[in-house]
Formats: sequence, C-alpha cells, structure tokens
Amino acid sequence: MPTSWGQFPNVDAGSDAPGAEFPESGWGALLCWIAGPDNVARVSRLPEDVGVTRVEVVTGGASARSERATTDDERNLVDDSIDEYLAEAGVPARPRGYRWYARQGAPDPAAWSRALQDAVDADGRPSDPHRVRELGEEITRPG
Repeated sequence: MPTSWGQFPNVDAGSDAPGAEFPESGWGALLCWIAGPDNVARVSRLPEDVGVTRVEVVTGGASARSERATTDDERNLVDDSIDEYLAEAGVPARPRGYRWYARQGAPDPAAWSRALQDAVDADGRPSDPHRVRELGEEITRPG
C-alpha cells in the first residue's frame, strides 16, 4: 500500500499514453489508492480539461437542458467531496490538479471497481469508506 500520493508517477499524457481514467469521485480516488502506484499514474490537468457541467431546468413541466464549462468553484466542490471521502477511509487528501489513470498493462478501473463492489456486496455489513478500504486491501493483497 502506498504511504503518500507522491509515490504515484506523474506522466505526460502524450508520451506515456496512460490507460483508462479512474472515476472522478471518492470511490474512484479510493480505487486509485488501493490499486497503488504500480498500477496508477497521474497526469497534470490542462487548461482545456475544465470539464462539462450539465444543467437541467424544469419549469411548469417543461425542461431545458444545457451544458457549460465547469467553474473553479464547482471543481473545488468535487475535490472537497473526494477529500472528505478519503479522510473517512483513512487516506490522505489527493493532490489537486491531476487526472488519474490506470498505467499501461494494469487492470482497467472498471475491473477494479467491479471487484471491490463484489467484495462490498459479499461482506454483508454496512460499508463506510474505511470498511471499503479494508475490503479493497484484502482483495489486492498477494497470495
């Protein structure tokens, strides 16, 4: 298990061609931590990586949908939420300003997520983030 997010390599998206991206959520960040730096790399967010916020306004039964660039305040809300989830799991806050990817040859983030969800479902106990972390560590432990 890692002891610091600094152990995760920071790669250039153009040259190292990371694999699939981990979900931008507390669950996704915890998956990164559990998978560890041998399986996960980070890529610096570029200015054009602002993200998209989808908005739906319902008025009198009619709805209008639109998309716009995610604001810095919204980005901070997402990052704060991720940090809170990680803290509940006993994991340090993730450094901001990165996107997180499976390294080449590592399992796809969806596979990590399925394996962890299966472990949570089989556990049969209420799953707080700390218990989710314990289960993740159990399923990734060699042997």
